[in-house]
Amino acid sequence: MEQLTNFLEFYYTNSEINALLGGKRGGSVPYTRHYNQAEEFFLKLPVTYAVPHFPIHHDILKKRPDTAYLSGITYVISQLAQAVPDIFAGLTYLFDAEEIHKPLFIRLYKYGGNYFLYTLRVDLTFRHSAHEVIEKGDNDTTIYYRTGHLYLEAQMIPISELVKRGERICGVLINQLISQTWIGERGRGYFIQGIWMDDDLSKFFSRLFVPEGKLIYPYYPYVCKYKTMCRNIISLASDRRAQGLVTFFKAIDFLRPHLADIQNDLRESAFSEELPHFKTLKMRVPPELYGDWKDVRIKIYLNEQEMREFIVED
Repeated sequence: MEQLTNFLEFYYTNSEINALLGGKRGGSVPYTRHYNQAEEFFLKLPVTYAVPHFPIHHDILKKRPDTAYLSGITYVISQLAQAVPDIFAGLTYLFDAEEIHKPLFIRLYKYGGNYFLYTLRVDLTFRHSAHEVIEKGDNDTTIYYRTGHLYLEAQMIPISELVKRGERICGVLINQLISQTWIGERGRGYFIQGIWMDDDLSKFFSRLFVPEGKLIYPYYPYVCKYKTMCRNIISLASDRRAQGLVTFFKAIDFLRPHLADIQNDLRESAFSEELPHFKTLKMRVPPELYGDWKDVRIKIYLNEQEMREFIVED
């Protein structure tokens, strides 16, 4: 999948992997949901799976995967689809040349005449604190490892149009609600850094639609991505991932007339709940837009390495 302005194009899928996604019926192994200290979302599984060597580099202009890479992805997904089939049920694999270590799975949903693209990325990046080395890597290949931690990124993205070639969907146009997230630059010479407001927009959206006083950090229910507001999904089973579409649809409608003012505020200062537009909008949020988060609880604990982690309950 490639992003060009607001166009996400689908290049390559694989029938063998897609058959694995719909293969096993029945429930998943029991798992718990967590965030680590770096705010990365992951599942703790009671079983382990192995991740083989993968090439470190890939030419992003090459839109089809190599045979060896595809074999490795198939091996990983065959294990995960056996352990947690509900998470992958109904999804389609897509090769993303720009994110080869985060295989992508998608599904289209529709509500109120509008399409939404559900994206699930499995993050296969090696982490020393969570993964057991089976075989070292080198300058060209990643480490071969085993783990019971499954790192994921799942979002629901608003779509304005399906792009087709004949009867086949070859991409989607994102409903970009935000005109520009680029603010400017700071520093000089080699130390120059770009400044974007994406993180501040994510905080604005999330705090706006979470009940007053409820603390669910590091979970952000709504995030700014692709110049739009996406819903961050933590209930991944096939019968739950789309439950929040009604609330999401209404939240977009509520927010749309105010986005220009919000962007102007965040160009001038970092997010704060004391921003005038935030305080005004917070008082106007309909109570039903808070409902999805009332049972979500985030608890802090220390893991085996005495590092802070968070468990998600609902």
